[in-house]
Amino acid sequence: MVDEDCSTQEMTWRMRAGGWRISSLRSVRACGRVLRDSNMNGGGAVMVRMIVHQDLTAAGVSLGNLVACKSRSCPRCAGVIAHERSEELARGLRWWLEYPGREESRPMRCALFITFTVQHSMQDDAQSLMDAVSHGRTALTAGAAYRGNSHFIGDRKRFGIAGWVHTIENTWNPVNGHHVHLHSIVLLDRAPTVDEYQQLVIRLFTRWERSLEKDGYTCDFNKGYSVEFVSDSHTAATKLAEYVTKDTAERAAFELLNGQGKHGRHGSMTMFQILARLALDDGTQRFWFPLTKQTRPLWLDDSTLAIVNAESGEVVREYPVAGNLKLLRVVHEIEQALKGRRLMTFSKRSTKPACELDTLWNEFLDRTRMEELTDEQIADRRDTHSYYSQLISADDWYHTYVRNPEKIFELVRLYNHDPEFTADDLFK
Repeated sequence: MVDEDCSTQEMTWRMRAGGWRISSLRSVRACGRVLRDSNMNGGGAVMVRMIVHQDLTAAGVSLGNLVACKSRSCPRCAGVIAHERSEELARGLRWWLEYPGREESRPMRCALFITFTVQHSMQDDAQSLMDAVSHGRTALTAGAAYRGNSHFIGDRKRFGIAGWVHTIENTWNPVNGHHVHLHSIVLLDRAPTVDEYQQLVIRLFTRWERSLEKDGYTCDFNKGYSVEFVSDSHTAATKLAEYVTKDTAERAAFELLNGQGKHGRHGSMTMFQILARLALDDGTQRFWFPLTKQTRPLWLDDSTLAIVNAESGEVVREYPVAGNLKLLRVVHEIEQALKGRRLMTFSKRSTKPACELDTLWNEFLDRTRMEELTDEQIADRRDTHSYYSQLISADDWYHTYVRNPEKIFELVRLYNHDPEFTADDLFK
């Protein structure tokens, strides 16, 4: 049972532990459950560390030496990646918009925050929509019309585009299904005139529309996109919260715990908002299905989940679902669509800069991504602002905590409210 003192960290752990039972991805089922370099009966231990703020006050608990799945479908790993990328982009945009000489005679740099959408219905699956959006993302900057050549000035040089940052987002509602869209940040080395602004928007939307049509989709010019001009870092930071960290488990948990996660009948939800709802559902907490290398989940209809042989397709077992558990089908569809897909992309670095725009973009990347870490490396990072507290043996972890996740939630709760508490107190 979740009480009024539940923290976002506890709710995130509830969503993570729920994935051990109901995820369609074996990697997510192992994340935070399996110890590194050990087996069910082997050595090793879970490192319990107290997370602290910069002033050394307690900020929660970190359970270390556990496997991280590095998946964008994981409540923990997706959040770690999104927050790191958000901090990187905020740092880069501050440099871009507050560069030396800004108040002098140099042209004013700016950024365009653009959202591209796709017309969709309940019949469109997440995989096909994400493929179409990915193709559209590529089409925005492909070809001579954008890049130019020795005989033709392309849009990049014509409008002063240094580079792009893209992120794909998906929400779902029971009326229109999956709403997959693309958020793009376009860095311009000068503010466009009204005429240039209109020309650029039309040209970009035309490329987007043509790409969608190749995949059998369309969009509406009147409401198929939105554009916001940004020239100051404060506005940019606000927009980043919408573009990069909107779909995280932590945000979904916060909204749910603060009464903001109650969606109407036709309300749209991100995947993590759905997982947060399932984490509080008694029926979901009792639901489990096996998943091995030889099997995979397959939904026969909205109310029947089947486990089938991965090679032959033979049904091994069927599980009827009802109520909120029907949302699990949506989660599984999104998980499979996100598998192996990179949601956030940057324009490539120029190994041999041929113009000032190439040099500017390279410097932006240097300021933004100082360590050049991949998403997988970010997700695998350990908490740095923490202090060692104690160890939980492998045997205790598997037989006491994993078998009864409420013990984990209790540990997280007590560390959030009483930093002097130790796991030994659970057995007193």
